Amino acid sequence: MNTFRIKKTEKIIRQRAGRVVKPTTAIILAAGKGGRLAPLTNEIPKCLLQIGKTTIIQFQIKKLEQVGINNIVIVTGYHEEKVRRTCGADFTYIYNKNFATTNSLYSLHLAREYAGKGCLVLNSDVIFHFDLIKKLLDSDFPDAIIVDFRENLGEEEMKVIASGSHLHKISKDISPPQAQGENLGIVKLSSKGAGLLMKIAEREFKNGNKNLWVPQGIDRMLPRYPFYVVPTNNLPWIEIDYVHDLERARKDIYPLCK
Repeated sequence: MNTFRIKKTEKIIRQRAGRVVKPTTAIILAAGKGGRLAPLTNEIPKCLLQIGKTTIIQFQIKKLEQVGINNIVIVTGYHEEKVRRTCGADFTYIYNKNFATTNSLYSLHLAREYAGKGCLVLNSDVIFHFDLIKKLLDSDFPDAIIVDFRENLGEEEMKVIASGSHLHKISKDISPPQAQGENLGIVKLSSKGAGLLMKIAEREFKNGNKNLWVPQGIDRMLPRYPFYVVPTNNLPWIEIDYVHDLERARKDIYPLCK
């Protein structure tokens, strides 16, 4: 998409800002084991790892409630009974019995009933500043992700290419020199965007592709549907994949996000 079309599209989106409906539902994807954090995750999923006096998922729930989102759906899998016990009965739970052979797009599709009017989608391993969720909800864009625009990205990160606020590509396969930033694992979906993403998921599943991340589904939307980016503007966050991430989250990030 050329620069003129990008600016024109963004102008139209902003003109429609008053009609952008803020999601009132959040779906937390918490089915995975977190094997790279073993042995810490041998008996609990990584969303239940302690951060300060709370767990990762309880931290997320608190931040969601602080922005007025109380309708929270949790997709469980590995040690699902421990997630239920920790979080309590105030939330909707969906069990992904195929958690060992599927990935986040499959888990999200299981919760499609709750995504239909638009929603936030969160990976259950992210610690983030309150203002990041608020910025995403308050943005003029109906369908958007949060992006940390920075250099020195590696092979492991879910990387993005964008022009202005317009998302062009999201993939781990983007070469680090081409990438402009990293996706945080937090997505805002409109009703229309969620519907299209679910259709893409269903098509992929029929083709036998059940081990896909949500960003891979979004990437397949981009040729025919506009998606946007909201920058972190250096607000703190971290995705916890490895022990060194957990240590940094506890020591450096969580104290800035309480």
